[in-house]
Amino acid sequence: MSSSGERIKLLTLNCWSVPSTLTLTDKDILTESFTRRGVCVRGLKFVSAHRQERIHAIADFLASSSTLHSRSPSANSLEPFSDIAHQQSSSKTQLASSETRNNLSKPSHDTTSDSSFNSHSSNSLHIVALQELWVYHDFLVIRDRAKEGGFQYSKFFHSAALGSGLAILSRFPIVESHFHPYLLNGHPLHFIQGDFFVGKSVGSCLLDVPNIGHVEVFTTHLYAPHDVPAPEWKRAHRTAQAWELAKLVKASAERGRTVFVCGDLNSVPSSLPITLLQSYGQLRDSWTASHPQGLPTLSTDEASYRTAIQEEGITCDSLINTFTASKSAANRGAKGYGKRLDYILYRPAARRLSRRDRLGRCQTEWVDDQNIICDHCQVVLTDPIPVFGYSYSDHFAVEACFTVHPSQSTKLEADDENEEGRDGKSSGKTVVAPKLTTEQLTHCMSALMVKYRSSERSTHIQLSLFLVCLVLVPGVSVAASFQPLKYLNWIFTLLSVLIGGFGITMLYSGFLAGAWERSAIQEVADQVDQELQILLQPQQHHHQQLSSHLHQQPHLSDNHHSSK
Repeated sequence: MSSSGERIKLLTLNCWSVPSTLTLTDKDILTESFTRRGVCVRGLKFVSAHRQERIHAIADFLASSSTLHSRSPSANSLEPFSDIAHQQSSSKTQLASSETRNNLSKPSHDTTSDSSFNSHSSNSLHIVALQELWVYHDFLVIRDRAKEGGFQYSKFFHSAALGSGLAILSRFPIVESHFHPYLLNGHPLHFIQGDFFVGKSVGSCLLDVPNIGHVEVFTTHLYAPHDVPAPEWKRAHRTAQAWELAKLVKASAERGRTVFVCGDLNSVPSSLPITLLQSYGQLRDSWTASHPQGLPTLSTDEASYRTAIQEEGITCDSLINTFTASKSAANRGAKGYGKRLDYILYRPAARRLSRRDRLGRCQTEWVDDQNIICDHCQVVLTDPIPVFGYSYSDHFAVEACFTVHPSQSTKLEADDENEEGRDGKSSGKTVVAPKLTTEQLTHCMSALMVKYRSSERSTHIQLSLFLVCLVLVPGVSVAASFQPLKYLNWIFTLLSVLIGGFGITMLYSGFLAGAWERSAIQEVADQVDQELQILLQPQQHHHQQLSSHLHQQPHLSDNHHSSK
């Protein structure tokens, strides 16, 4: 690695979109763009507006990523989108599909060879992490088109009944891949939310990056329900997932790997899951590393919403997004401009440092073995798809560019590059991750324990309902045979079947799912408590020393008087 460091550029995107209330053409319905005034067809293929067109547009963007400049917010972009969507016609859709692919599918460099790290232009993406790519055929479309843009290596992560929706595309060889389903993944009764059935998880690829070495890229999509105003215990599943993810990051960095975590974390920056990732996992946030904090009070016009994207990294529930434009202000985050839910986090490779304390005991800690500077981070793909007039997804993408310095690089050299910037454009800086505190762990433990007790109450209610059904089924069945009218007999029989099915569901949910959930909560809580005890040991040792010193004072005084 050169002393000036090597650059690496990543992008993360949640590819899906919520059911839209836009008026669709007959062609839209025939081609699986499947909402008509909010009425959706069942199945994962059928719950996203304009799925095929958006997937092809994302694929075209990646195919030409080495030649296109990033689509960043601009005040002079297209007019408000709520009216655009109503102007689509089937002929215009057909024209747009061909036009967009022709305009975006012309990479300017040879992608058939394994190019070196520095051979790509500064606008080239090197690694792409995708989430909510539920349909495998959609991944194949993106993978095949992305190869034209130089992404010769890819991995789709399979999971659970409906798939994880996670994928990674890379210009660099994939040495190995790993997949880790989270212990807590929602409840089977919450089938509308779907977290249990898709099996929320984290996938990672170990890449062999020239001049840097092994880089492990994680892509994940955390538990979705319950936003910040809800009590912390309702988000305990997401907190537990963040804890597991942080442990994976620690293990990877301590093996000497450069780590990047990309994905839809469904958490605002101030939330407990993000706090744990930064303190326990020692991850740095690329956005805060390259942007000043704080956003001035803005008016509720389109320019202000774009400013919020630029200043705070809003990626979801923005008025600028065509799929979330109809959301109320109450659902747009604390300031009403949307939420930052998508992140690119990073951690340098670590090495073990041993030293002795004042008492001669050997102390071991992990320190950074690299200096990673975030040159810039921005929200991209905010403008609508050309000609179509709707957004690429209900989330915007996040793009970040890093400079990785070798361990031999001096801090002074890195600081000089920080201040002067590369080509006068870099605003990045070296960021130190916050330390894990007992307050954070106590907060986490409290949320897990409250969730545990809530699960116990739910199990008690569900098993009680099962017992009620166990009594009702034979009673209704017997009553059916005494009905004078045949149609009443059929009604009672059907009612008996429904009650029986409900009772079995309550048994499964209360006994199996409930016990499963509590076991997972207990396991995560034990891990958190173990880490808490480790943090408390130095404090307890200090208190013991202080107590011993205080107890010795009277004896010293007595000896002094006795000598007199």
